[in-house]
Amino acid sequence: MIKFLRKVLILIISGFLFGGCAVPYYNIKPETINYTTEIKENNINFSYRYDVLRERGNKRYAKKEDIKNIKVLAVRITNNSDNDIAIGKDLFFYCDSTQIYPLDPYLARNELKQLAATHLFYLLLTPMQLYTGNDSFPIGLILGPGISLGNLFSASSANNHMLFEFTKYYILNKTIKKGETAYGIFAFRNIGYNPLCLKQNF
Repeated sequence: MIKFLRKVLILIISGFLFGGCAVPYYNIKPETINYTTEIKENNINFSYRYDVLRERGNKRYAKKEDIKNIKVLAVRITNNSDNDIAIGKDLFFYCDSTQIYPLDPYLARNELKQLAATHLFYLLLTPMQLYTGNDSFPIGLILGPGISLGNLFSASSANNHMLFEFTKYYILNKTIKKGETAYGIFAFRNIGYNPLCLKQNF
């Protein structure tokens, strides 16, 4: 009986280790970022920081950034002018001399998300049997669906958590009143680590 319980325990622990494939999403919180790049022009202070996903511990999502050639940035914009402004209406993002457009939060999520369906492969554990002498126990009926469903839920939850934060801080076309500071999260494609700035379109 002790050997049986030991084997069951080993299988359960192994299942939890295998089930660690889905990872949580950790908030970027752009208002807490230490911004290292700041550009002051026309009474607008524009600060941004690359690699915020990786710095917050979202390594799985950061790897997707590299694969998809996407950069997620935290930004801080302070309006010291005498007028209200809106990014995307009054000021626009530029990389070198080229205007660039941030990805919609839903598109960014779809590009960077964890693929929840891949965890269905754990269903292959379902036929597993635990043999103890002349008896057997269908341990796979617990491990297979349990690990699969647990990882599906965890991956989907993390992806939705990321989408919520990206949407919350998607400040494109939102008014920044004079004297106010706004914080945002934007994803851009094909910009590398090139310098960015905000410009008016004339």
